[in-house]
Amino acid sequence: QVNGADVGRNSPVFISSALSNGSKVQCIVTGNAPCASAPIDSSNIVGITIINLDTPAIAISDSDSVICAGFPVTFSAHSSNAGAVPSYQWLVNGTAAGSDSSSFTSSTLNNGDLVSCILTSNAACATVHTVTSDPLKMDVSPTIMPTVSISASANNMCSGIPVVFTATPTNGGNAPAFQWLVNGIGSGGDSAIFTSSALRDGDIVYCIMASSLACATADSSTTVHMVVYPLPLVAFNPDTVYTPNNNGVQLTPITTGAITQYQWSPAPGLSGTNIETPVANPVDETTYQLLVTTDHGCTVTGKVTVIAGRPLEIPSAFTPNGDGHNDVFRIPLGVQFNLEELDIFNRWGTRVFTSRDIRLGWDGTYHGAAADAGTYVYMISGKTPEGKSVFLKGTVVLIR
Repeated sequence: QVNGADVGRNSPVFISSALSNGSKVQCIVTGNAPCASAPIDSSNIVGITIINLDTPAIAISDSDSVICAGFPVTFSAHSSNAGAVPSYQWLVNGTAAGSDSSSFTSSTLNNGDLVSCILTSNAACATVHTVTSDPLKMDVSPTIMPTVSISASANNMCSGIPVVFTATPTNGGNAPAFQWLVNGIGSGGDSAIFTSSALRDGDIVYCIMASSLACATADSSTTVHMVVYPLPLVAFNPDTVYTPNNNGVQLTPITTGAITQYQWSPAPGLSGTNIETPVANPVDETTYQLLVTTDHGCTVTGKVTVIAGRPLEIPSAFTPNGDGHNDVFRIPLGVQFNLEELDIFNRWGTRVFTSRDIRLGWDGTYHGAAADAGTYVYMISGKTPEGKSVFLKGTVVLIR
């Protein structure tokens, strides 16, 4: 019986191709034995589950749009109706390759190779159990070997001089990338030109270039070993000197390095311009520059100011009449003197003026009124530029 309806008799075997999903099949036996305990018996009921017939399918794809010789390429299998645990066999030009996996990686493919995959399904009701994917034909490009060389505007040079490095690539493509390195540390920007003024003796400079062409590797240039000579030193201590009584002063620079040449400027007032320690006796205040050169041609400059000294001569009289000439009693302008105190007293010993500023002087007034004409006593204390103490005492006549 199928679903309680008779469908066949008198056979222990029942065959049907018309069953549907969920059908219930049972067999009823009528016995004819004389001693049977019951003339009729029913079997258990068998529920029918119908599984549709499916056809397995497989397609494959690769991971790279551009395949370069020697570079790994990964292929993936995309299957359907393959059952819970299908198996895979990859083929390269019909020869088995790879393992039983839904992916396959190879770095030995050649241009024109055919890659395919055989799928074996373990589905219960597959129409076929084995199918093969369509092959992928490999378009493999040859690997390009770019190169880069570098040149330097200088190698043997003085410290602080800027050096320009230029990279020249081959097979670099339209937009190669550059990485400059100094002693293995990245320096500079992504440019074919690298400039530095901070290089030291023994530094190693090179460049790595990455081509923009497909299937190109990177290349590292040869190294440039820098020879950098130290700069000399020139200084003056003090950097301002005075000529005592217009007799001149010897200039004594402090220098280091293997100096082979001295050049002073300007020339007026110097006993020589190409010696180390000339005598300077300028008419007016003058700043001299010394350019020194080492045995490797490295140069540096220093400066010293020479001020012409005037003797400390105090005037004996002054006329504060407002005509702009000799109106103030003072230490003459241009005298190199460190004033500590200037005091002026009248004939009764009264101090009528005092100052510690060498730029100031007595205008002939006392408490805002014109002082009487006559003789006054001055006292001056201070030091010379060399530090020698000076004390002067004398008289000055106020004339009206």
